[in-house]
Amino acid sequence: MQSRLGANVPWRWAAAGLLVLFTSLASAAPVKVFNLVMMQSEDELQGRMPGDEALSAYAGAVQAAIRNLAAANDALPSVGGFIVVAVRPGKRSNAWLDFDPALPAAVATALVADIRKVPPLEVQGGPLVFAIKLGFADGIPPQRMAPSPPEWKTAAAKAGRPMDTTELVERAWRD
Repeated sequence: MQSRLGANVPWRWAAAGLLVLFTSLASAAPVKVFNLVMMQSEDELQGRMPGDEALSAYAGAVQAAIRNLAAANDALPSVGGFIVVAVRPGKRSNAWLDFDPALPAAVATALVADIRKVPPLEVQGGPLVFAIKLGFADGIPPQRMAPSPPEWKTAAAKAGRPMDTTELVERAWRD
């Protein structure tokens, strides 16, 4: 799978999201955020996002959904991984999980559903994709720099060729 993971992404975009995520999730005992990964190049992101504040607010709302789910689940496994979030034009969002070992099915389903309920920011010209590298309970960060959710692996295998992040999202997206 080919992807331009965070290449040439303006620091201000990543910093805006990181600030919200670290300050809010750091206080939630069952969740620890390690970093935010912008999954597209600066060229792809140009003009798609309305501004830093919009990304920061949306990332804050997504992290609140993650924190709320974690707080409501006493038996979360100690696991680290990624939550990939994508927003399409028309204020449609989706999420994919990449944890090893995988989260329990009920927790994974609820987590994706809760993230999809967060009102997305408005984007134009294609999807905006970022990943949150985090751990539940005492989970440690994955050694990988970027995620590869199972749905993305399936989409890439069906295509039979490497794809960039935008194409992977479009092929793996299920409404």
